[in-house]
Amino acid sequence: MPQSASKSQTNESLYSLRLEQIFNNKWHEEYERFLDALWRQVIYLNSNVFIIKRITSHPWNLFTLKDNHFWLLTFYSMFDSSVMIVNRICLDAARDVLTIPKLKTEILKQIKGSRLAADFRKRLKEISFERNMKFAKSWLKERRDKRIAHFQYLNSPEKWAVDYQQLVRLAEDLPKICEIINSFFDALCFGGGRRKVLGDYGGDIIYPEDMDSRADITILLDWIAEHDPLLRMPEEQPKGWPYYRENLSADDLKTLNEYRKKFRLPEV
Repeated sequence: MPQSASKSQTNESLYSLRLEQIFNNKWHEEYERFLDALWRQVIYLNSNVFIIKRITSHPWNLFTLKDNHFWLLTFYSMFDSSVMIVNRICLDAARDVLTIPKLKTEILKQIKGSRLAADFRKRLKEISFERNMKFAKSWLKERRDKRIAHFQYLNSPEKWAVDYQQLVRLAEDLPKICEIINSFFDALCFGGGRRKVLGDYGGDIIYPEDMDSRADITILLDWIAEHDPLLRMPEEQPKGWPYYRENLSADDLKTLNEYRKKFRLPEV
């Protein structure tokens, strides 16, 4: 498993200096263009992972639709997109592409003086840049090469079965990969960090009290729960409810009550 990035002990001067003080000539202008381009990809990746986590944490065994093709395909597409973003910004070896490792290398060429370069290398070491990059490569190879980029159905047809639980297992390391990418990106950010999600996916936006602060994906999934017959079955089907309740596990009953509380219904 990858090494967790520790809190930076790097000399704070490097990350508090103005860009003109860090880079030679006017390279800081090119640096900002490169960083902005990578930033957009990091935002897409983090936002994808946020949506995937919301989909996989929804209790589909309790609250569902007539069928869930839309949600399965959304999850499938978000997963594939996330894998390709990781490949695009971390591992693509083509000459004319921009990646985090390439920007790291260029920073080391353009940084002023040996002391600032040493500080930057120290920061890279603190986040286990090389070790975590190796983990990302091995994680990506199984998912990109064997599932997304090449249709290797003849050798491994089981990998191409569109099965929700199988996709959940394939994506289980995605949040950790996202953390690694974030730590890489933060190490390249001089002059302050950057927000890494779209809109209200970060949970850090303060809304007026009369405004719904939930993210759009949360609103959609809550709608499914709110309109599922199970939510109000104790009130609307009192004769059938006791029999249905007997077949619910303790965890399912707890989850049901959490949603009933959310929609101002009493526990059952």
